[in-house]
Amino acid sequence: MGEKVRIVMELDKNVVQTACFLADINLSDEVWQKMVAEPILFPMELAGEQKKEMELGIAMAALGLTLQKQEETE
Repeated sequence: MGEKVRIVMELDKNVVQTACFLADINLSDEVWQKMVAEPILFPMELAGEQKKEMELGIAMAALGLTLQKQEETE
């Protein structure tokens, strides 16, 4: 397998709590602490039928941010 781009995305507790509310899940302090303890690998297979669209959207955002940063340093 070739090189891959690593993309980091952060979600604050309010977003996670909202997702829990929508899914009728109780976000305990224990679960929250496990979530923030280390990075969570998101397997793109979880995206199901939208996998390609999500991959392309994320790749476009990453490319745009990289090019913007490059322009700012020139």
